[in-house]
Amino acid sequence: MNEEEFSIMQQEQNLCVEYMQSVRILEQMIQNVSQNVYKAKLVLNNFEETAFLYFQQDSEFRTDDLLILRFSESKPENIKADISHRIMKCQQMNMLVQERLKDICGIIDQKNPALMKEIRRGVNSKRPGDHQG
Repeated sequence: MNEEEFSIMQQEQNLCVEYMQSVRILEQMIQNVSQNVYKAKLVLNNFEETAFLYFQQDSEFRTDDLLILRFSESKPENIKADISHRIMKCQQMNMLVQERLKDICGIIDQKNPALMKEIRRGVNSKRPGDHQG
């Protein structure tokens, strides 16, 4: 949710929370649900492909809605773009880890070649938990 969408929700629900505080407040509300201070109710509408998450507080004679979050189904192209972005991010992180591992192995090889030889032998040997397929 961007700041503009939050502003619309803030006006609709008369929220006394600013955009920058919203994530912290949401975390607190979820924690309060887990501690049974508040209730959470999820309403799904398959026809409109939407869902509403209600954070509610019970009082003696009524239930008050503290916050209502609306969710709608994302467009397939947005989902694909998000997945592609995450895959690329993981691949980049993997490359960084591989480069760092090479650097560390180079340092170990330089400072303690016998240790590096044992590490390589351990990596290349069959471990007890390995199974042949």
